[in-house]
Amino acid sequence: MSINKNQTYYTDRDDEYLKDLKNFIEDNYNISVIDIQKAKRGYMAETYVVLSNEKKLFAKIVSLESHKNVYRDSFEVVDFLNKNNIDFILKNIKTKNSKLTCDFKNDVLGLFEFIEGEHSENYPLSLLFEKYSLIYQINANNLNIKKEDFKSSIVESFKLNASRVKKNKEVFNFLESKKEVIELCEKQLRKLGKKCGKNLKNFHITHGDGQGNVIVLGNVIKIVDWDTPLLSPIERDAWVFLDNQKTLKEFNQILNKNNIKYTLKKERLYYYCYLYFFYYLNQNIEIILNLKNEKKINEVFEGIKDLFSKSNWLQKRILIINKDTNIC
Repeated sequence: MSINKNQTYYTDRDDEYLKDLKNFIEDNYNISVIDIQKAKRGYMAETYVVLSNEKKLFAKIVSLESHKNVYRDSFEVVDFLNKNNIDFILKNIKTKNSKLTCDFKNDVLGLFEFIEGEHSENYPLSLLFEKYSLIYQINANNLNIKKEDFKSSIVESFKLNASRVKKNKEVFNFLESKKEVIELCEKQLRKLGKKCGKNLKNFHITHGDGQGNVIVLGNVIKIVDWDTPLLSPIERDAWVFLDNQKTLKEFNQILNKNNIKYTLKKERLYYYCYLYFFYYLNQNIEIILNLKNEKKINEVFEGIKDLFSKSNWLQKRILIINKDTNIC
């Protein structure tokens, strides 16, 4: 049983592990499992298709220590959205005891109804913006959800993990060689965070990486992988379109059409661009810290190097920001 090439940080699971998973699901969810197969989805988690007599299910297991609590907390948001008639996301399956998640072998397990279709980025973005707008209309005042503070704590997390990666001299030396670039990004992030922190209004439930987590089935799209929901500005979902003013304009138009009277703010778009630079960088370093397989370490390291490449999609957006002399 092979692992999806994107699922890089954990080791191959043997038949005994899958047998234990089958028994665990049957015991905790009162589901008769026929078979469990690897799913072709997921990056920060192990994912499986669970076949039962009644339906097809989707199991997602998070092992990375720093991601466990974030993942566990996300289920309350998913459940809240389900209860507010948001039917284009994963629907959580609760345990026998009505819990949203379980601890399986010291990892966090979530079980969902399976969504048919394939991951794709080939769909009209207007469909995505319409779905976002439905979520933004929901009042989340009484929801227990983490809120954006623009304090850029991701930088401290990155620095800590960067210091821990010293045992891997190749990775550590590469980061040292990019010190000037990293420090400039940190400076910009903190300046923008200070400016954005003066206005903590117009916050909504945001996904943070929705455009890359869409499953397409005909003319229908589903937004999946709600691991890191946040009460934040809409720009957290919009910054990836920094390179296309026409797309940003369309996003604004769809927001207004759906009675969300808001115009995307440049400083917020820029803030999230820099924040996600550190987010992806830190994520890959942490994965390396948890790997033992040299081949997989090298694969993740290639991702780190690409993040600094001029041809990288994120760097192209940073270049746009750098050309704007009025960002701060």
